[in-house]
Amino acid sequence: MTAFLDTNCLVKIYHAEVGTQEITDFIMRHGSSLTVIIAEISIVEFRSAFMRRCRMGEISRDVADKTIAIFHNDTASMLVAPLSTTVVQESLRLLETHAGNLALKTLDSLQISSALVFSRITPIDMVLSSDKTFLEVMRKYLTALNPMSDSLP
Repeated sequence: MTAFLDTNCLVKIYHAEVGTQEITDFIMRHGSSLTVIIAEISIVEFRSAFMRRCRMGEISRDVADKTIAIFHNDTASMLVAPLSTTVVQESLRLLETHAGNLALKTLDSLQISSALVFSRITPIDMVLSSDKTFLEVMRKYLTALNPMSDSLP
């Protein structure tokens, strides 16, 4: 099984918050049969998310640095969808198509386009995100689930 994880789901793996249990249960249930796919921009977004938690006093700088290092090490076992010109072009198309009536954000459009472009090469069984607008757009193209409200296989 292949699952593309939006950054908000990745963060839940490394930081206890609402949805952490659902994501970790899903990963444990599938074990080595699960291939996790992330967008290259998730690496930047992940660091930003943990530095923000540090800045807000939720975690120490030491915890942030250690968590980022663990994540960086774990990416070796994930497939990383590269940020390419094709992804940017697809993102522009998504914004043109959906941003007029939905609050589709720049990074979400890049995440979605990363999954769509990557799925042309490697099939993606599902996309996991807890972002409502992300899911609304992604569901037009691929199976997308919210681990906090949808039943995960």
